[in-house]
Amino acid sequence: MKRSLRLAAATIVMAAALSACGDDEPAAPVEVTSAPTPTSTATLTGASTDEVNEASDLFGQLVGVRVGDHPGFDRVVLEFAKDVPGYSIKYVELPVTEDGSGEPVDLPGADFAVQIVMTPASGFDMEAGKATYTGPKTVSSDKTAEITGVVDSGDFESLLSWAVGLRHEVPFKVTKLSNPARLVVDFQTS
Repeated sequence: MKRSLRLAAATIVMAAALSACGDDEPAAPVEVTSAPTPTSTATLTGASTDEVNEASDLFGQLVGVRVGDHPGFDRVVLEFAKDVPGYSIKYVELPVTEDGSGEPVDLPGADFAVQIVMTPASGFDMEAGKATYTGPKTVSSDKTAEITGVVDSGDFESLLSWAVGLRHEVPFKVTKLSNPARLVVDFQTS
């Protein structure tokens, strides 16, 4: 009887966690056979602290920025209207400076920073004469373990950058997703 209650409780917790993952592609059905055992040595497969680059000629029109917490990692999602642009993602020294002005970017609570630079990209549509990204300049969540905030640090001459404030230097993993087009950066939390 007690095992059945633990299994039911684990199923409810997992269902709640999966339903909170709104910035991912739809999850495949999960079969629960037993309650997971937490471990402090879990790793984000394929993650490292090394710089990640990918060149592209596709123009990325930014439409959304989200931050979320997941079991074992925190996630930053940059969503684009059609295509994911080229990118460079790496750890940088604090203070991060804003492109163009050189002014420091405020990353409260951060002891480390990762810079996400995308090109060719913008949050403004020059042809239409209007912003495509109309969200806040700072995106954060009080539920993230490592991410203190994600801050717009520049949008000039097809070079778009955002700074991610972190509590610790942790491995990260970069993924491109489609439908909608997204650049996803996951930061290990366990």
